[in-house]
Amino acid sequence: MNKKIFLILFGILLITTSAFADTYNLSLKAGENLVALPFIPQDTNIATVLSPIISQVKDVWEFNPSDANDPWKHYQPGMEVYSDFSQMDAGKGYWINVKTNVNLPITGTPVSPNYLLSLKTGWNIIGWPYQNTQGITAALVALNFGTDYTQVSKLNSSTKAQENFLNQPTDNFTAFEPGYAYFIYMLQDKTIRIGLSGSVDVTPPIGSISLNNDSQYTNSTSVTLTLSATDPESGMGIGAQMKFSNDGMSWSNPEDYATNKVWTLSSGDDTKTVYVKYKDVAGNWSDAYSDMIILDTIPPQITALNIFDHSKFYENSSIVIAPTVNDTDSSPLEYQFSIDDVIKQSWSGLSSCTWLSSSQHKGSHTIKVEVRDTGGQDNKQIGVYILRKPADPPAH
Repeated sequence: MNKKIFLILFGILLITTSAFADTYNLSLKAGENLVALPFIPQDTNIATVLSPIISQVKDVWEFNPSDANDPWKHYQPGMEVYSDFSQMDAGKGYWINVKTNVNLPITGTPVSPNYLLSLKTGWNIIGWPYQNTQGITAALVALNFGTDYTQVSKLNSSTKAQENFLNQPTDNFTAFEPGYAYFIYMLQDKTIRIGLSGSVDVTPPIGSISLNNDSQYTNSTSVTLTLSATDPESGMGIGAQMKFSNDGMSWSNPEDYATNKVWTLSSGDDTKTVYVKYKDVAGNWSDAYSDMIILDTIPPQITALNIFDHSKFYENSSIVIAPTVNDTDSSPLEYQFSIDDVIKQSWSGLSSCTWLSSSQHKGSHTIKVEVRDTGGQDNKQIGVYILRKPADPPAH
């Protein structure tokens, strides 16, 4: 390549790179400072970041709440072999202990306007990653004070005193400022996105589904879904949606969130599963929630009775009536037995009935047996005749 052309291209590269980089002077006071980087450094190596003031740095601490056994990580210039971390990033907080007042120039690029922030239960140290000041409640709008977090604290770099935000009129401060890091006490794990316009909900809603009020069986492919979803951050208001599936793979078009819906099961008697996914106002889709129901559209069939039609019995006989039933599904069977249209044994799970005839029953009678399940019912009738038993032979 022509040397002149190379120099021109190299100069363009330098100009282009500089156009996207910026410098921020981080003011440090002698002693400990709880600070954050308001840029993404061009080189995140801690020795490189601190190189302009490395001779004034005693040590640096980072707090990692994900490491329950040893959350504090340490760096000391010249003792890198014993250091626990080697990178400095925007969005994190650092304790920097310096020998004298000094300014640390940070050169880098701005942080994304929707910075992902993961918070663990208990204490966290976060760095405000922007060059603009933002109110705490506005920046953390996706979190609820009192239920998600209860305190934000910072170190006054001049007085070295702790200052607190407790969401009270007497708070020492109410805004996040560039260059500062903050302690925040969380009551539960949360992941949010924060930006200059406030925090962004990245947590999906939690939901449930019930088919036909938790019924176990149905004889229709049309079922009523009872639906529920909650989202404590962006909520399930205008813009929230839901979608459905009969197989967990092919989904219906998203529709406005509601607490009830009529849905059509796939055809064919079998155990059916209906799936639902919920989307909150911020656009986060939940995992699939499901409920099952057994579809039974085929009624049972009485194929025979243990008594033949036109059977004869003597009076005072104990007549047991029992049907043989053909049923293709698992929905429970119920039986009802009648004599001459008078119910002898009403609907129950008992599959037989005993009739004790008497002298008053002499003559013809009609026995009716009915069986039903979710899919429908069937019945069978037979005729029987009750005879008077003749006298016993004389004694011999």
